[in-house]
Amino acid sequence: MGTRALIKPLDIYGKPICTIYTQFDGYPDGVPLDVAKYLAKRKLVNGIGMGEHFKVVNGMDDLTAQIIAYLKIKYTEVMKRYTKEKGDGLAAGTIYVMPPEAKDVDEEYIYYIYPDPEYAELMKKQHELYDKLWKLIDEGKGETEEAEAIRQLLREIEKEFFDRKWDIYIKATRPDGKVLFDGTVQEYVKKYSQNEPKMMEGT
Repeated sequence: MGTRALIKPLDIYGKPICTIYTQFDGYPDGVPLDVAKYLAKRKLVNGIGMGEHFKVVNGMDDLTAQIIAYLKIKYTEVMKRYTKEKGDGLAAGTIYVMPPEAKDVDEEYIYYIYPDPEYAELMKKQHELYDKLWKLIDEGKGETEEAEAIRQLLREIEKEFFDRKWDIYIKATRPDGKVLFDGTVQEYVKKYSQNEPKMMEGT
């Protein structure tokens, strides 16, 4: 039986977007290290600049989609190499998407991938301000000083998003909650790269 693990990308409120289940090589220097190496080459943003499509993740939803795509493509390459099978598209199995609350699938590790706290707070503030602005507009107060003040704050936030890029974090735990690691993906790569990654070698 392989080392099973769950990978849970979290939104800005700390809630899982989904659960990514890997059936093999879920130990810290296996599949999670491959994911961390992929993400370590990217920064978290809110808005993609010119020439940045392969250097960033545009929010946690995009990060989640990129991880799933990366793992399925990587697993397909492994299967073609090991089984000598030929075929179009992606290989079935090993990497699965499960509901956000999924657990108790004989996992030995759970990995949480989450945004820089400063990024999360800025996103929350932007959401709150937009909610206030739309409420004022609905009440016919869209041209008031209060509405303009909110627009100015939103412009300042948008400028900060344009000017900055943020780190991505990963927390590795056991199912009982014991924390093995909590830090940036770059720090994770540095800690667990002593051994060559053996992604899905059991397949």
